[in-house]
Amino acid sequence: QKVDKATFSRLQLLRAPGSISVKNNSANWITIPEIKAKSKVNKETLLLAPWSSQSITTTVVVNSYTVTLIDDSGNYLNETVKIEN
Repeated sequence: QKVDKATFSRLQLLRAPGSISVKNNSANWITIPEIKAKSKVNKETLLLAPWSSQSITTTVVVNSYTVTLIDDSGNYLNETVKIEN
């Protein structure tokens, strides 16, 4: 597998009180420079290890976020990812 547009299908966003959890359900490292609702919610670029997750503190409550990731060729890809409860 490589990091490309299909990688979005292996990302999960999970809501928790005061935060969202970003889960990488793939065997690849994933670089996420931006997650935003109306504005950017992550302060730093996320580097998600395979099969890992990281939490981001946010008070923004929406049903989906626009996630930007960097693919294996260095391109920035954007896609809307829905929150799972």
